[in-house]
Amino acid sequence: MVLLSIFSSFKPTESSEHLHERPRVLRNESYIEEDVPYRARFWKCSLPIKVVQLVASIMCAVMYHKGSEMMPEGPRRQMPNVSYYGFALVNIIEIVDYLVVQKIPGHGIRMLGFLGGVLFMVAGTISIETWAKKGNEDVGAEIRDMLVGSGSLAFFNALLYFFDTVMNCKMWIRALCSA
Repeated sequence: MVLLSIFSSFKPTESSEHLHERPRVLRNESYIEEDVPYRARFWKCSLPIKVVQLVASIMCAVMYHKGSEMMPEGPRRQMPNVSYYGFALVNIIEIVDYLVVQKIPGHGIRMLGFLGGVLFMVAGTISIETWAKKGNEDVGAEIRDMLVGSGSLAFFNALLYFFDTVMNCKMWIRALCSA
């Protein structure tokens, strides 16, 4: 009841024409500073991170493939593979999108970044949990080392995904506030 009375007495300070103009301005002319476009500034710092994420995803996939002999069959064995190969493909698409067409919206990039961070955390946890299980001593040390390396690199890659997502959100909010 109190909220209803507060909202009913609220008078917008902007005219409706200005509100209808705002999405067009944000979509076409998003500037953080007067001379540097938002998208160019975002990719200037984000593109190297995307390349490192791609390399780390491929390294995780190779190490996990060599170390997955220890894992039992089933979904727990496939989850890291889906994360590693899937997000290697996502990173390739994002890099090509930046270099060629720039059609992926910022919301999609932020969503994929958060999802990548979560999936890499889960994949790293599964790899390290398998490495730490008792009863795997008969498997060679090299295979066990591949699993712990894959898990550790997956945690590093998850942190990169979360960092990239936070930086993307920060720049997006700045662009919204400056428009």
